[in-house]
Amino acid sequence: MRGALSPALLLAALALWLVACAWFPLTDTDIWWHLASAKLMWAQKAFLREDPFSLASLGTPWIDLHWGFQCLAYLAWKAGGAHALVAGKCLALAGAVGFALRPHLDRRTVYALVPMAAFGLYHVRFHIDARPLVFTLLGLGIQYAAVMGYFRGSLNHPWWILLPVQAALVNIQGLYPLGALSVSCLAAGEWMARRFPGPRLRPLFAPAFPGKNPRPLRPLAWTCAAMWMAGLISPYGWSGFTLPLALLGRIAPVDSNIFSSQIAENLPLPDLIRADPGAALPFLFPAVAICYTFFRAGPRISLGHALVFAAFAVLGWMAQRNLPLALLAGLMAAGRNLQVYKGGTPEPRTSPSAAVAHPGGANPALWGWAALIAVAALYGPAISRAWDYELPGSMETPFRFPSRAVDYMEEHPLPGNVFNELRYGGYLEFRLYPRKLAFVDGRMILRSAGFYREFLEAVDRPRFFEAYRRRYGFDQALLPISEDKRFLPLAAHLAGEEGWGLLFCDGASVLLAAPPVTGMPLDSIPPGHPLRTAIRERFAANPRLEAIALANAADFLRLAGWPAASDELLEITARRP
Repeated sequence: MRGALSPALLLAALALWLVACAWFPLTDTDIWWHLASAKLMWAQKAFLREDPFSLASLGTPWIDLHWGFQCLAYLAWKAGGAHALVAGKCLALAGAVGFALRPHLDRRTVYALVPMAAFGLYHVRFHIDARPLVFTLLGLGIQYAAVMGYFRGSLNHPWWILLPVQAALVNIQGLYPLGALSVSCLAAGEWMARRFPGPRLRPLFAPAFPGKNPRPLRPLAWTCAAMWMAGLISPYGWSGFTLPLALLGRIAPVDSNIFSSQIAENLPLPDLIRADPGAALPFLFPAVAICYTFFRAGPRISLGHALVFAAFAVLGWMAQRNLPLALLAGLMAAGRNLQVYKGGTPEPRTSPSAAVAHPGGANPALWGWAALIAVAALYGPAISRAWDYELPGSMETPFRFPSRAVDYMEEHPLPGNVFNELRYGGYLEFRLYPRKLAFVDGRMILRSAGFYREFLEAVDRPRFFEAYRRRYGFDQALLPISEDKRFLPLAAHLAGEEGWGLLFCDGASVLLAAPPVTGMPLDSIPPGHPLRTAIRERFAANPRLEAIALANAADFLRLAGWPAASDELLEITARRP
């Protein structure tokens, strides 16, 4: 019985749950411009310093601090495609959680930390795709474990870990200051606890042996200064060093910031609370639980951990894309708080199983297993059902990427420029560059607020699109008609009132060409019609998806003024199981 309830077994269960949460097909559309960038860097043997890909910002200076992630992702893609990218994401996430929890895992804490981590991982899983953030999380976890090891006495020279990891973060993502921020908060909190000791402000760890002084803070302070300056260690020098300020401005939750209000992952958490309180509650529960651990820690609160959690919680509050960062910082803080609450000031140890059992005996273990099983029972069916809406064997979410439409563009090349939804831009760049440029992509740091407002106005007010088209010289348009229905009215307007020819439609996206190009006939959709064929070829392996694609295409045809063709497709949909 005792072996079945061991911390190691519970950690193995957490690892399985992490993979269950994180092992899903690619959904983040930015991965494609990351891959396109790496492919071009490998070809040119040079860093990219201006935009080569998109018509809207061609030649604009580009600070591509993601270049390190892009090269790693491209190597993974070459080795195993989307499956390798997803596997790499899972490994990086497991490493991040493992390093963040490792300093505080023992028999006193593991049974509370594991269910808390499991609950949080499920709710932030779709913010953790194959993107630079997973490596930032991994780097933050490694740095945290190094600092805790130094204070505990098990690591003598943490700067040999902190500085190389920080240099790597600088060349992976513009969030690199978070590494320096977290270490600085921990060091500052420890300095305050030693400088102004009191009943509510105590050092993190007592010395390992009586009479031994605690670890000196001056070397760590110099390390923090070097970590902040490490932002200069990139191919982009001062421009790369200051890029995080521009990124922070893009997620500032103010009404005038169109990048915050009109990009889903940048929406601040208060907006989600107002729009859908039920969807926001799962994010608030872990925050309340973590705050409760501070309360339970009582007078032994770590100021450094409180500062780290507060800083990362603010980032999560500002933009939903930062919620994984807030979760990681929360797990660090909760682990430390639970340690001091359950067993006094934590002492050095070698492994979770080597710690002395909590006086509560098996009860904490039983409660921990019960909580983890409850999380799995509550959310496991939802994870399983999600796979019903994927294509067998594919690790690319079907309605997110215009794969078959781009196949058509490769097989039937047309001269001229293409207008595209910005999430489609990276895929066009990866598949078609340099033969054809995308109009826009997800690199919104290259776009001004004025440009993005005009772009959205052209989409939301289709009658003004013709003037926008003449301004940029579009001859084709590649638009989604599924998931995000924002582009559906524009696609229908072009195919109907403007008389654009429909070249391709598979129920996920449409490819249209301006007159005088003639598209497929749409008076009716008889057997063998190209539209039916495209939907069947892409989605026949999953009848659910095929029915959804047929319904999407029917909505598009009806809005475009082809009701008979729409009714034919709806009849087919009604016959699907």
